[in-house]
Amino acid sequence: MYPGIHNFSEIGKLNKVLLHRPGKELEALTPATLERLLFDDVPYLKIAQEEHDNFARVLRENGVEVVYYVDEVAKAIAGSTLFKAAVFGRDANWGRIMAAAGYSGADVDPTKADCIIKSSAGEVQVMKDGFGTDFSEELAKAVLTEHDITVIVDFHSGDGKAVAYGCDLTYEYVKINGDYRT
Repeated sequence: MYPGIHNFSEIGKLNKVLLHRPGKELEALTPATLERLLFDDVPYLKIAQEEHDNFARVLRENGVEVVYYVDEVAKAIAGSTLFKAAVFGRDANWGRIMAAAGYSGADVDPTKADCIIKSSAGEVQVMKDGFGTDFSEELAKAVLTEHDITVIVDFHSGDGKAVAYGCDLTYEYVKINGDYRT
């Protein structure tokens, strides 16, 4: 018998899980849709989130790595070479941000997304409700010229939040890594 929770299957110990914390989507459940969506009752969102958080905590306490889609989206955007190239060119290119979110593997709907890029120079909303916005290119350039840039994406599909950090893509970075030999 294994100690703790039984996080084992016929192929071995469970090392990593991908979870989704219940969000506003639960509020769309109605008594008429319960059976079709395989629910016995309409769950109370706050209780469902507390139960989920406890489940995730128990998994972590038993050595399981808990991963959320929201984390994968943040890492994909922060690590996107195409987005980094846009930042380097001072181009507030929301399409590259959405492309990175799309290839993260998360089930995101860019037609509902809002996107803001900000720094100490200000902030620019580059996308609203899935469409590009009219914004000041001068302000966007000023925002993207700063050392630290924050990208905020809201898909309006839950209350998950994630933070990821990335590095810039400059001539010096490319030269250093291009000259490096193993």
